[in-house]
Amino acid sequence: MLAMSSAPLERLCDSILFGTRAVPSELSFVLERLSSLEFCQDSLSQYSLNVFLNSHRGPRAQTFSVTDLSEQLATIRGALSKFPEMKKFNLTHMNERFRNLSFGYRKSIPELSQFQVWKESCPKLEEVSIIGIILNER
Repeated sequence: MLAMSSAPLERLCDSILFGTRAVPSELSFVLERLSSLEFCQDSLSQYSLNVFLNSHRGPRAQTFSVTDLSEQLATIRGALSKFPEMKKFNLTHMNERFRNLSFGYRKSIPELSQFQVWKESCPKLEEVSIIGIILNER
């Protein structure tokens, strides 16, 4: 939990390790995390969230799914729209499933291939990095 301050929070780097216990889905966690930043939504310009997985996670663990990735990223993009000052967003996910996504697959998901879809949600956004894929205005 972050302590409230009278100074505006502009940059935040956050990390989470999902262990072996049953936990809510990672998407739910990301959305909860973004929601918890409501107190700084008008000042936060850079946010980085690093998701680490315990290699011994049980079968009940719910992770980001490659098959539902488009829908999940669209949901995250929608949540980011509440941060009007956001310039840089980084979501790092340490899961081997995401390391070798084919170019064709990445191209089929707007959130992994088109910066403009992120820009529509966050007009001041300059760069987004999702699971190692960097999109920017250039």
